[in-house]
Formats: sequence, structure tokens, C-alpha cells
Amino acid sequence: MIDYQSLQQQLIEADTDIGASETQGILNGLLCCQNNADYQIWTDLIFENIDPNNAQVQPTKRLLKQLYNDTLSLYQDQMLNIKLLLPDDNSPLTHRLEMLALWANGFLYGLGLGQAQFEYLSKDAKDAIQSFSDFSKIDLDGLVEDQNSEADYMELVEFLRIGTTLIKEDLLEKNEKK
Repeated sequence: MIDYQSLQQQLIEADTDIGASETQGILNGLLCCQNNADYQIWTDLIFENIDPNNAQVQPTKRLLKQLYNDTLSLYQDQMLNIKLLLPDDNSPLTHRLEMLALWANGFLYGLGLGQAQFEYLSKDAKDAIQSFSDFSKIDLDGLVEDQNSEADYMELVEFLRIGTTLIKEDLLEKNEKK
């Protein structure tokens, strides 16, 4: 599985406007709507304003293809055991929370891009989406980095993982019944 730092560095070198966390969030949102979301739609979005002659585009696309295939495999498994692409625990908590907010924002964008049918969602899934929206607007002013903050961060990461699974199950189950 691709790690945050490798993908983040490659996206920076390719001069994209979207970082690793948000990129993975978008992909997950798309895959929640469409079990075989179009790789091209996703990468077109990432490279929207990039010069196609940029030498780093092809290596970045190879890395993104690997992320896409790895994530697609997870989505085809009954137990979605996703690992969010976030900075490692040695990074400052504020940076990790910023990337968590971008992941949530990307996920919501991916749901929109995938044309999620929100009317089919359970109340729990709708609540999860509202929480994702709240996370995407996180206010870091006055954040105190301590043991409690670290524990809260880990709970947020786990909530995003579980919420993603819940939303995926609701949306894909409804799509299969159509």
C-alpha cells in the first residue's frame, strides 16, 4: 500500500493542486457511489491544471494507478479495511488534523462527483456525512497538543474509516437494488 509521504511528494513534484489525503478522500467518495469508479475521471480531476508535458505526470499517474487498484481491491472485499493516507504520528497534530479535514473534504467531493443518491442513505449514513462535513471545516485555533488531543485525533480517524464503510454499504447496496 502506498504511504502518505510518497504520494504527497510525487503530487508536489507533479505540481498538482491536490495533496495525498484529499486525493485518497476523493477516490473513496467516488468508490462509495460506483464500485468500479472511472480511474480517468479521478485522475483528470487531479491533473486538471497541469501541463501534460510535465515530466512528473507519468510517474505520478503510475503511483495513482497503484492507489486506485489497491483501494478498489479493498472496496471489493466485504470488510472495508481502509487505511487513510495521513501524515505519520511524528508530524505535528495540527498538520495531521489539517490533512484529516482535507481527506473528509475530498471524500465529500468524491460523493458529489460520483452522483451519490443521498435519499437512499440511512439516518446513520446521513449523520456520518454531516460529521464528515463538520470535520472538513475543523478549527485548529487554540488547539492544545496533549494526550487527550492525540486520543481525540485517533477517534476521528477511526470514525472516518467506519463512516466510510457505512456510507459505502448504503450507497452500493441501493445501487445494486436499482
